[in-house]
Amino acid sequence: MQNSVRVLSTLALAGAVRALAEKYRAASGAQIDADFAPTVRVLERLKEGESADVLILTREGLAGLVSAESVVGESCVDLARSWVGLAVKAGQPHPDISTEAALRTSLLAARSVAYSRLGASGIFFAHLIA
Repeated sequence: MQNSVRVLSTLALAGAVRALAEKYRAASGAQIDADFAPTVRVLERLKEGESADVLILTREGLAGLVSAESVVGESCVDLARSWVGLAVKAGQPHPDISTEAALRTSLLAARSVAYSRLGASGIFFAHLIA
């Protein structure tokens, strides 16, 4: 796309990028050509040869790209802080997650636990319960 900025981003900032894209176009005249995917998929696409003018990834994802010399380390800046959330079925009691031990006990007592294996929070969670 002519006069555009290619952005590959994790899902976490999709709303913010979409909300700012029109303001950016009005100010610069350039379109934002953005695509959003889970962290692992963005990294796979880059490994497969896809490129972008701007990457929005987790700090860990960017660190891997810097060490592989695919990204200039000095160009990396923190944009946002993203937290991991926990949800329970409507009407069910809220588990005690006030400490690491309480969280572990609550997870072990749960009948089932679901999480994404592709996003940054799922990767973190998988390491937490391993």
